[in-house]
Amino acid sequence: MIQLLACTPGFEPIRHEDRYSAWVEFHPDLDDAVLDAAAWGLDLNLAMQKGEHDLDRFTSTCALAAEHEVGLKVWPLLPEEDGYWPNQGNAPAFAAWTRELVAVAAEDCQTLDGVVIDMEMPIERAEELEQLVAEGADELAVASFLVETIDEEGFATAKEDYRALVDELREQGLRTHLTTLPMLADDLHDGDETLALALWTPVMDVGWDIVSVQVYRSFFQTTLASALEDPEQQFTAGLVTSYADDMFEHFGDRAGLDLGTTGAVGIGVHDGLSTEELQEDLAAATAFVAADHVAIYSLEGLDEHADPGAAVRHPAANAVEPDPATLEIRELFATLDALRDD
Repeated sequence: MIQLLACTPGFEPIRHEDRYSAWVEFHPDLDDAVLDAAAWGLDLNLAMQKGEHDLDRFTSTCALAAEHEVGLKVWPLLPEEDGYWPNQGNAPAFAAWTRELVAVAAEDCQTLDGVVIDMEMPIERAEELEQLVAEGADELAVASFLVETIDEEGFATAKEDYRALVDELREQGLRTHLTTLPMLADDLHDGDETLALALWTPVMDVGWDIVSVQVYRSFFQTTLASALEDPEQQFTAGLVTSYADDMFEHFGDRAGLDLGTTGAVGIGVHDGLSTEELQEDLAAATAFVAADHVAIYSLEGLDEHADPGAAVRHPAANAVEPDPATLEIRELFATLDALRDD
């Protein structure tokens, strides 16, 4: 179902309640990306990296998306030296870039549906942590790495910056879709923000319209399985069930989920899911989360599938039981969450 929503100042977003979104970060031809999205029944989250992407990328993609009735959210990113993703350390710079993009949209992209806030650790720190895990660091070493740079005052200041930005975007008629690291869902159970503080991701109590976590089964398998007692254990769609259930419990109809990866495309490249695996994950996610709150990383990776349209069709909801690997890794995250209090 397509909706054209009258918003201020002059926005009339194209929004589909029955479509997933797909992330577009490195696609070599955005015209083809829009046409593929239209053919496969997807909306798009379009990366706009400051200093890398010309604003024409934004406006021309928006025009073609509107022509083909593809919903579009803008996905602001910063230069890698500034952290790439928004986080505690770059909130003012990120807010300024987002405001610049929204000002352009007000003139040249009135069908924009909203802004995606991809809240993650600075890219350099994320790569350091990934390497630490890959080398087999125990939970104490990982916890020490995470808590050594906690700055509660800086975290609180950044949270206020993001609150102000979200309020401003809402006043302009645009919704905000937060997507963040999966461990933040493991931070919800004990009433504190230990993991959020450690990851530099001030996400709670900001007022996002959609709150999503990145449950990339392929990332868990290729990167996090090494932390399990038996690294050969396999993550199943039960991983998605586990997180989707938690997100719905805490955020209700604002809950979202990000799934993938669909192929060997992106930062920290690793093997993508098969078509069958992606379908299993979509079935598990939509047992709890609305279809238009599900985003797939990435559109580029779908080109690696024999039939991309089949990979993103809408399966019947199916909440399979969490597998042993999921239970173990989530228990590990819970342990890390508690270590700062011990």
